[in-house]
Amino acid sequence: MSTSISATRGSPFPRICHTTACGGDEGIAQFFEAGQVSTAPEAIQQLLQRFQNFREDYIQVYAREHRRARSGDQFASYEKLRGSRRYHLLCRIDHLEMISVRHNRNSVDRLLTSVLYSQCNGPSLDALQAAPVCSCGYRLGEEITFIPAGEIEEAIDLGIRETWKP
Repeated sequence: MSTSISATRGSPFPRICHTTACGGDEGIAQFFEAGQVSTAPEAIQQLLQRFQNFREDYIQVYAREHRRARSGDQFASYEKLRGSRRYHLLCRIDHLEMISVRHNRNSVDRLLTSVLYSQCNGPSLDALQAAPVCSCGYRLGEEITFIPAGEIEEAIDLGIRETWKP
């Protein structure tokens, strides 16, 4: 089955056209727009089957794209930074109240948090049966850009250097 996706602005649902499951170019929306609404039991059953196919395809696509955008290896370098010796040194320096530097722990934490807060390991397929969008708010087609890990590393190093400069 071939499926194409395009997000509709402001809608949690993308427009998904099933070229096979929905009978050629006819999708669920086109069925209603064309005024082909019928009360015949077989027409209703066919419509329900089209909707079920749409729903299953949507859930699979949403779950796959959500995992790609909000979880996985892309967060590993940021987690590694948070556990690094340099970051822990910056944390210790931050406890010295008489030293105040521009690139302190708080500024680094804000940068790290802005990335790590975007991470989400949900939703389950069951949860998507009940709600079309994850509680994190991810929408299909949404592109998420993160501050590069290298820039955060530089901020950590600057904080350490600013503290120890003569």
